[in-house]
Amino acid sequence: MNLEKQVEQFKSLQETLSAYHIAGSLINWDMSTGGSKKGMGYRAKAIGIFTMKAFEIQTSDEMKTCLDVIGSRLEDVDEVIKRMYVLHKKEYDKNMKIPKDEARAYAELQAKSQIIWEEAKEAQDYSMFKDILGEIIEYQKKFVNYRGFEGHPYNPLLDDYEEGMTVEILDEYFENLKKHIVPLLKEITATELPYNTSFLTNSFPVDKQKEFCIKLMGDLGFDYDAGEVKESVHPFTNGLNVNDVRLTVRYFENLMTSSVFSAAHEGGHAIYEQNIDPKFEFTGLDTGVSSGIHESQSRTYENIICRSKAFWNYYYPTLKTFFPDELSEVTVEDFYAGINKVENSFIRVEADELTYSLHIIIRYEIEKAIMSGEVTVDNLPTLWNEKVKEYLDLDVPNDELGVLQDVHWSFGLFGYFPTYSIGSAYASQFAYYLKEAVNFDEDLEKGNYENVNNWLKEHIHQYGSLKTPEQLMIEATGKRFDSKYYVEYLTNKYKSLYNL
Repeated sequence: MNLEKQVEQFKSLQETLSAYHIAGSLINWDMSTGGSKKGMGYRAKAIGIFTMKAFEIQTSDEMKTCLDVIGSRLEDVDEVIKRMYVLHKKEYDKNMKIPKDEARAYAELQAKSQIIWEEAKEAQDYSMFKDILGEIIEYQKKFVNYRGFEGHPYNPLLDDYEEGMTVEILDEYFENLKKHIVPLLKEITATELPYNTSFLTNSFPVDKQKEFCIKLMGDLGFDYDAGEVKESVHPFTNGLNVNDVRLTVRYFENLMTSSVFSAAHEGGHAIYEQNIDPKFEFTGLDTGVSSGIHESQSRTYENIICRSKAFWNYYYPTLKTFFPDELSEVTVEDFYAGINKVENSFIRVEADELTYSLHIIIRYEIEKAIMSGEVTVDNLPTLWNEKVKEYLDLDVPNDELGVLQDVHWSFGLFGYFPTYSIGSAYASQFAYYLKEAVNFDEDLEKGNYENVNNWLKEHIHQYGSLKTPEQLMIEATGKRFDSKYYVEYLTNKYKSLYNL
């Protein structure tokens, strides 16, 4: 068959898939930022239809013909078509094994599940969510069996979010983290910070928090002409297109730092999406390559930049203009110590950098147990609470602070949580070489983020999904992924802060 003709057909199919993705994402955005509860049913059905249409295209005879022809002539196509082929072939092989009616039913179930999760969380009642979560898990297990797997049944789900990731790799990674973090955490919990950190739970007017977060994201590089910011129960970023990237932030009057760092975090995701080369539009490559790489960018802005002393040496006076009375007695040294204070806590998204990965280990071990059949939905809260006690030495008081705190399972995002920790580790490795290339601290102390943004765009952002995570890491740092950079970053930072 004519290669040129099949390439054009392949591009056309992808353009249609991109359009369905945009439509479904817009409905999800509406559901998360103000859609009516009574409208849940029709929106869920619409998402199911869009998902089904996309599924039909991904598994169509036309797609198979395109993949067969292009696959036999890969040496004759450019790098964009090659990468599109690799990603579509993987998706085609996976989807061909899943019955279409089950794929549609699952999509509708996902859409309903989020609303039920929100209601259960608000009521602090896991029993309201248990049954639909059980359905989602059963679908996940069925789909994994349809697809087939090597090693652990959790492996295909891990690979969905981080190409090549397996239980074997993550077991070794998390064991290495525990080996270094747990002893350091014990040292720190026996030490008092010699700073005034009581401001952390003071009252900060929400309207002023919103104004500050809008300014912060803009200063960091978020383009408001190509994006939008709203509120939601759980902060998230939705990249429809490089010129239409949407994010949400949530606000608590007595936890101002939550909004500040969720804004920096989601802003990092959004800046990544906005910096992708526009030439990838409608190719399927116009988004971040993996959850881990995406998370590395949000963690770079949230932690590497906005939790650094250099950043606040410049930016703290700006924050004080929004809260002159609330911060009148708080020095920049107090503020820096407060935002980096190590403290065992229930909520993952509010956790400090050091304990954060312990939260991820809890979820990783539970998801692994779910997929292997070692735990059921009936005893999930019990297992959750046991692990929180084991790793964080806390007694979980209710389901809202425990098993219901994250939205991910309502979407069926099993295998996603580990990328939060992997992303932090990626960020540390990228940052090590970023700091060799630019005057990082000096730039931040002048309020200059251009050099940092340009380095990230040059080495990571612009490529979208063109390159694999491993390729990006090797080309940006000269080395494969190595968790030593993350361990060294945490150790150096917190030993210095706590004078250990």
